Formats: sequence, structure tokens, C-alpha cells
Amino acid sequence: MPWVLRMAWRDSRGRRQRLLLYTGAIAVGIAALTGLRGLSLSMERNIDEQAAALLGADMEIESDVPFDTEIESVIDSIGGRKARLVELNSMVYLPRSDDTRLAQVRALEGGYPFYGQLRTEPASASYSWQAADGALVDDGLMLQFDVAIGDSIRVGYVSLPIVGRLLYVPGETSVRSDIQPRVFIPLRFLPETGLVKRGSRVEYKVYLRFDDGRDVEALARSLNGRFDHRGVDFDTVADRKRRLGRRLGNLYRFLGLGSFVSLLLGAIGVASAVHTHVQQKLETVAILRSLGATSSQTLLVYLIQAGAMGLVGSLAGTIAGAGTLSVLPGLLSDFLPADLADLQVVISPLTLVEGLLVGTSVALLFAALPLLAVRRASPLLALRASFETEPRPSDRVLRLALGALALLGTVLLARLLAGRIDHALYFTGGTASALGLLSLAARLLRDGARRFFPRSWSYVWRQGLANLYRPHNQTLLLLVSLGLGTFLVAALYTAQSSILAHLDRVGGGDQPNIVLFDIQSDQRQQVADFVEEMGMPLIQQVPVVAMRIAAVKGRPVGASAPDSLRRRGGWAVRREYRVTYRRHLEDSEQIVAGRWRGAAEDTVFVSLDQGVAASLGVSLGDSLVFDVQGVAVGAVVGSLREVDWQRIMPNFLVVFPTGVLEPAPQFHVLVTRADDITVRAELKRRAVRRFPNVSVIDLDSVLRTVDTILDKVSVVVRLMALFSIGTGLVVLVSVVSGSRFQRLRESALLRTLGANRGQVARILLVEYVLLGSLAGLTGLVLALVGGWGITRFVFEISFAPALEPLAVALVGVPLVTAVAGLTGSRGVHTAPPLEVLRRAD
Repeated sequence: MPWVLRMAWRDSRGRRQRLLLYTGAIAVGIAALTGLRGLSLSMERNIDEQAAALLGADMEIESDVPFDTEIESVIDSIGGRKARLVELNSMVYLPRSDDTRLAQVRALEGGYPFYGQLRTEPASASYSWQAADGALVDDGLMLQFDVAIGDSIRVGYVSLPIVGRLLYVPGETSVRSDIQPRVFIPLRFLPETGLVKRGSRVEYKVYLRFDDGRDVEALARSLNGRFDHRGVDFDTVADRKRRLGRRLGNLYRFLGLGSFVSLLLGAIGVASAVHTHVQQKLETVAILRSLGATSSQTLLVYLIQAGAMGLVGSLAGTIAGAGTLSVLPGLLSDFLPADLADLQVVISPLTLVEGLLVGTSVALLFAALPLLAVRRASPLLALRASFETEPRPSDRVLRLALGALALLGTVLLARLLAGRIDHALYFTGGTASALGLLSLAARLLRDGARRFFPRSWSYVWRQGLANLYRPHNQTLLLLVSLGLGTFLVAALYTAQSSILAHLDRVGGGDQPNIVLFDIQSDQRQQVADFVEEMGMPLIQQVPVVAMRIAAVKGRPVGASAPDSLRRRGGWAVRREYRVTYRRHLEDSEQIVAGRWRGAAEDTVFVSLDQGVAASLGVSLGDSLVFDVQGVAVGAVVGSLREVDWQRIMPNFLVVFPTGVLEPAPQFHVLVTRADDITVRAELKRRAVRRFPNVSVIDLDSVLRTVDTILDKVSVVVRLMALFSIGTGLVVLVSVVSGSRFQRLRESALLRTLGANRGQVARILLVEYVLLGSLAGLTGLVLALVGGWGITRFVFEISFAPALEPLAVALVGVPLVTAVAGLTGSRGVHTAPPLEVLRRAD
């Protein structure tokens, strides 16, 4: 072993800088891995430390209907400190700017949050606002309409002074405030607002803090088992930790895909570098064999070099990952609760050791296959350069074993990042599919260039094109690495542009772009007349009734439901349904089974969306029992519908016939359209004055909000793609540097045959421009195909790619590739031919 170590060190003389460059590919992947793993561990520790602050209490009791006397008695009996909150969506009016906005109104009484605190400006407003009879208004809402502290805000029929800017609510993210700006008012003013009426959509919550050290988890389990069928949820700190852990786990897995792809590309780059290194060292191996070294010893020499490459790259990656870890919380702050986004990350020694082990192991695994050439090298190669060793039968078995081991290592790496074996298999399978498609496209392009060689092109272009398929070319590796990064970025933009284009189309033409809801039954005609007075069409007006499913095919749901029903029904069994009743179907609906009955008969036949019917496991003729705020209503599935959920129209999972739900508590929804933005603004202002309880959704503001959120998501996805692009560029530079001597010889031969320095330089430029163009084109084509599949089968919308970013990528990828390639090839075209031809490696 001492001799092997000395030989590994001596043999690397003159090539150490080049070998170190190869490690850059591993370093990028390990930097991503270390940064994300460190963030995950820091988050988990912070969640454990601040879980109570994220909930704000020890227990949260929640219901969609006011608590009845039995539940109130339970709340009183369990003791503890209490705070009550009523939450609903409503229009708010800002007199100073004469603007309105749909907001989430929270009426609070008590000292919530009991752990942590509301962050406000000024800070004193977080505990004095209720006593001041004022409101806390979301900072984003105040900035949007240029409202200041001291101005007033009207909620329903009540006007209150704004006593503070609301900066943060425990457990919530800034993305949520973009969608639903929050307004806090004292609970005692809620009745005066007139917002809570029969059929209004309201959530009632009670927050509890216990100082007696009781087992809150056991208490919540017993209460959930007792009241689950009543639609009352008892959540604890542990429940909030589990939900937040699942959300953050999804984010980690999403970002982990970037580090997984980068590390995999880095491993492929190391394998390619080792292959090039070994091919140039076979003569040295033959000399060592002639002097008595065994095949195992020579193999170990170069295996140690590959391991050292992985170790150095991993060490550089862990250091870079530690630096990345310090900025990741800021990049992801929009998707994290503020208490976690502001966390002080601590680099765990375990994470650093993990990065070193993973990087070194990956480098060794992927270097093992090309190193088999060292094992086969014969001493005769030192005397006869053309001598070729026949492949050994044992090598085929060893090659298969090493391939299986590399695949197993890839799955284990994905398991480390994903946290679950099924997700690891998805990671591995999805990445392998993308790499396979890119490899296939690269081979087709390379073979096509060779078969359809353009002999009419100029000398420089022919030579540059021929470099793509000559021996020792790296076309496949570079097209895969650069194409994958291009694919990830371009796929993001195509999906985002398709979603925005679809929303724009939905709001265009004669489609409705204004929705008024929470209209009470006694306001129905008045609101309809008001809309027509504004010169806007009454496109649709429907009643909405809230209910839950009490029984399916005679079997009760809730705590007493059979396990098979609860597992199969899932969301469909537990959710609250907003249903309507009418005599006819709408244009967005189509019967796919059964027959629609618009009027009630002796038996009440309802129509279900085919998706919810499948989740409930029901078909035509099966019975259902609905709980309409305490009243049981029996029904039979009379038809199944296919619903176009993409249209901005009131669509429903369940539709009743007329003659059944008319006496039930309900509200109405009205949809209309106005092309002029000033008309829409005037409608909202006048509506909030005449009907304070009625909420108005303007599709234009929805589009702006969606655009903002998609922009934030794109930052995260670009972060993921950045690792892949960075790895591709490092692989490009390292491969070009690794084949430097080969290029020096080619350059010397060309110049000996009469080519000048300028021609050689242009040949290199043509090669790299072609490589970048093919990589960009391949990545863009696959991105267009993948984007089409996502929009067609996942979002079920039309495909509408943004051409401008794609055009930028088509120009930018060749440009970056050419710059990186020429940087790695500097000096090749200026070396004296005689010196190169005489020089041995």
C-alpha cells in the first residue's frame, strides 16, 4: 500500500491542476446537497424549538359553524386560558384612497397568540390594538393603496381606525398574505359589521393554553374521536409540526431534485474525466506491469486518484455549501413562516461528514467502470502500441456488478434527499428518463452530423463540425449536462406562461371577470338590479348551500365510518360541500352517466362530479345522506357529470334538483363582466357601500396575484436549475481541459498541414458554438414537449409557451458554452507544432 500511495502521487505530477478541475463538477453537487441538508436540519431544530409559537397556543378548536352548547360546555370544562377568533372573507373599504379589496377578516378576543406574538408596526400595537378599538391591517394591503396608520378602514358597516401595520402572524408565510391580506378587528365589533348572516362562510376558532402540564395530545385524540362527525377539529402543537413538516418536506424534495441532478451530472463528469485520464495513461500502466506491478496494484493507483478527486471536490463542496446555507433562508423566505425564515442556521458537523462521504463514494462508484481498462492493460502495450487486450469474461460480470452498484448508490442518494423510498424511485426514474432522452437526442444529432456531413461548407466549419463525432469527442456528455440545465429552466417558463395565458383567456372574450358572493337571499334581487344599473350583464346567479356528507350507501362517516370508506373517500368524505340547486345544467357541465332531473320527485336524485363519485366509491342508484347544518337530507345518485373546472363560473361537485334546499341556510353568487377597469373599480366601491357583506372578486387582481406568486416560485425553480447549469459548465471546462493534449496534437497537425492560428481558433469556436446550439436546441425541444405534457395532463389547460425567454436561451446557451470552451482551450492554437509533436504525455 505505501508503494501504491507513492505511485498515485508521483503519477499525478503535471496533471494535478487538471485533475483538480474535474473535482469542480462534484463540488457543485455537494455544495447543493450540503446547503439543503443543512437547511433541513436547521429547520427541524427550529420547528421543535418554536412549534408552540407557530400555532400560538397549546390547542386550536375549529368549526365551520358556531359551537353548540355541548361543545361550549366541553371548552369550559377543559379549562386553560382562552382566546376566540372568527374568520371570514369580506370586502374592506379604505376611505382615504377610495379603494376596496377582498381581505380575510379576523375578529379576535383574548390574548392570542399565547406563544410568540403578532409582529406589528409600531410594536406596541401587537398588544394594545384591541383596547384601542382599532384594526391591524396587512402591511401589503396598506402599501398597495398608500394607506397610513391613523387612517380608517371599513369592514361591513363598521369603520375602525388603523392602529398598526400587520407584519407577521405566527405560522403563516408572506405568500399567503399576497393571496389573502389579513385585517384584525376586535371580536366585539363583529355583530355590528353585519357580515355574519345565515349561510355565510365563517370559521370559528378557540385557542387554548394550559399551564398545568397536562397531556394535550391525549386530550385532543379523545375529543377528536368524540366530535369528528360534527365537523369540529381539535389541533395541537404536534399536529401543526406534522403539517408544517410535510409542507417543508415537499419544498426540500423539490429543491433536492436540483442537488440530485447536479451531483449525478458531476459523477458522470468524473467518469468521463477518469476515462480520458486512463486512456492517456495506458502506456504508463503497461510499463508498470512490465516492471512487476500486478493489475490490482495498478488499478488501485488510479482508484486512489479518483477517490482523491472525489474527496477534494467534496471538501470544496461542503465549504461552498456552508456559504450557500447562509443565504438559502433569505431566498426561500416567501415560502417559510417568518420565525423560520429568520432562523440562524448552524452548520452541523454531521452534514459536513455526510457531504464528504457522499461525494467521495459517488466519485469512486462512477469512476470504477472506466478504470476497468487499467485492469485489462497488458505489458505488451508498452512495446506494441497497437496491441489490444481481449475483454475478459469476468470483466463483463464485474461491469454489470459495478453498474448495479452505481444504480443502487444513485437510489440511496435519492433516498437521502427525498426521505422516502417511493419518492427516491420517482427521483431516480424521472432523472434517468430525462438523461436517457437527452442522450438519445445527442446521439441522433451527432450521428446525423456525421451521416449528412455538409461538404459544401467552408474548411473551418467542416473541421468544427467534424470535431463533434471524432474519436475522444465529448459531445454526448456536454449535450446531456448543458441540455438538462436548459430543459429545467425552459420548462419552468413554458409552464408559467401557459398558466398565465390560460387565466388571461379565461378573463377575455365574453367570459365573466367579476364574481359577487355572500349575497343573502333578501339581497338577491337588489344586487341583480344594482349590477344591471351599472350596465353589466347578469351572466349567472345561483344559490349556494353548505353541507357535509353524513352517510354513504347507508354507512355513517366520521369516527364510526368503516376504515375502508375513510381511506378510500379521504377528502371527499371529510370536506364541507358547497352545493346548489337548479332545474338545468350549465354550459360547463356535461352528463356522462345517468339522467339529469331538475325537479324533486318522491326520491331526491342528485348529480355528482365523476371525480368525487369515484373518491366516494358510489355509482348510479347509490344512496347518500347529507347533513345540512344539523338537518339530514337523503338523496340518491341520479347522474354523473364532467365539469370544466377551468372556467370562471360557479361550478359544483354536487347539484340538487329544485324543491329540496330552498328553506336551507344559503347565500347567492352572481357573475358578470366589465371590460373597463374603471367600471370594475366603481362597481367594487359602490357595492361595498350599498352591500357591505357582499364580497367582490376582480379577475384582474387575481391575475396580478397569480403572476406575483409564480414569479416567487420561479425564483426557487431557477435556484434548482442553477445547480444543474453550473455543473454543466464545470463539466464543460473540465472536459475541455482534460482533452487539452489531444487538442494540442490536432492543432499541431492542422498547422503542419497549412492552417494558420486564426483558422484553428475559429475551428474551436465553431465546435463550441455548435455544441452550445445543439444543447440549447435539445433542451428547448424537450422543454416544449415536457411543458405541453404538464399543461395538457396536469393542469388540463392549453399550451402557450413564452417565445421571448426561449429565444434568449437559444442564443445564451451557445454564447456561454463558447466562452467556457474557449477559456478552457486557451493557448491550444498558439502552441508550436514541433514542440507538440515531439512531446510525450
